[in-house]
Amino acid sequence: MSDPLSITASVIAVLELAATTTRYLREIKHGAADRLQLRDEIRSTTYLLEMLSDRIDDAEDAAVTLGMGKSILTESLDITEKLACLERLKGSLSLILQNDLIKMVQSSHRELTEIGQKVSQTQLKDEEELNERILLWLSPFPFRKQHDAILETVQAGTGGWFMKHEKVCNWLEGNISMLWCPGIPGAGKTRLMSIVVDTLEHKLASRNALLPSEISSLYNSHKRLGTGPTWKELFDIFTKMTLEYETTFIVIDALDEYSESENNPLWFLSTISSVGSNVKIMCSSRFSTTFDAYFNSIEKVEISARDEDVELFLDSEIARLPTLSSLSKHLRAEPDLRRHIIISITGECQGMFLLAKLHLESLLPKINRKAVRLALASLPGTLNDTYSDALKRIRDQPAEMAELAELVLLWVICACQNLTVIQLQHMYAMQELSEEMALEDDDLPDGDVLTAACG
Repeated sequence: MSDPLSITASVIAVLELAATTTRYLREIKHGAADRLQLRDEIRSTTYLLEMLSDRIDDAEDAAVTLGMGKSILTESLDITEKLACLERLKGSLSLILQNDLIKMVQSSHRELTEIGQKVSQTQLKDEEELNERILLWLSPFPFRKQHDAILETVQAGTGGWFMKHEKVCNWLEGNISMLWCPGIPGAGKTRLMSIVVDTLEHKLASRNALLPSEISSLYNSHKRLGTGPTWKELFDIFTKMTLEYETTFIVIDALDEYSESENNPLWFLSTISSVGSNVKIMCSSRFSTTFDAYFNSIEKVEISARDEDVELFLDSEIARLPTLSSLSKHLRAEPDLRRHIIISITGECQGMFLLAKLHLESLLPKINRKAVRLALASLPGTLNDTYSDALKRIRDQPAEMAELAELVLLWVICACQNLTVIQLQHMYAMQELSEEMALEDDDLPDGDVLTAACG
């Protein structure tokens, strides 16, 4: 199709041609009729051409408008593409923001979880510290520390015979109300009672149980006054506690050390056992005619150091010997000597861990393996003889070490509570200081020296 400019030029040319033709017809002779007819045709054509010219002008205007529309359409298409691009960018940005939001939420969740754990740990620590303060208020004896210290010395398998005993199993199942476990001194009664407590804690999952609210309330009420609990207050709380549980287990070690009078611990047993049939009591003590009479009709399991337990104990004690000690050097030079020591001492300990330990300690200063064998062949037959040998070894030391040993033993015997090595170090250092002098690290004696002096 021709463009509007070409069409316009053609129309103009035709109009000019029509004008020329008209002038020509006027000059022709005898052409009136033809002239009239041709004139009419030309006029018609001129009229049509003028209309066509107007249409062309309109078409040119429409072309301009169409061009503008095309331009607008082109711009619209560009905008549409840009909008589509923006939409894609928006989607990508949304995904990025969504991923960032998820990461931020996850990070916040982790942080909140960590904060929650720290808060829980802090609360648990505070509660445990409060429990410790309350327990110390109830009794200054550090039962938990003593219990944990004993368990650290217990080898796997120790006390297996006791825990498998029919009467002990029945007591653990709640079928026996009271079980008496007597034994000679040094037979391992305390060790077995700690094993029983540990077994109950694992069985009942009560190691970290919170103290009853009644105990905390009692502690707070007395704390303001600086007083301690009365027997009646404690017994009332104990009675309430037993009502909350199907079974209440009570383990009492060294019942004979309750007081100087043997009647007091028996009164205590009668009182707590009268609370209800759901109270199950296990107690250990030394043999006593008074206890024998009281427990005459009560189930009993006699405690003594079994050979297998003594061997485990000695093997553990030997493993803990100082590397530079004479006996350790002898054992490295002759490994079979270790088994000989264990068998010899086990055969002479008379069912007492204490005697086994004393026999082993008597071998520590021996200067050669022959001296070790001679000592094993002539081990003291009684506990008194063993104590006498131990005192003789102490007194045979240089005078300064012997005096130190006597001083340390005096402190230990006269103390109202168990003393630690650190406490003994400070006690020794303080005796040589005046009131004006401050204690320094140089004043503290070596802990190994204090313990070595005592044999």
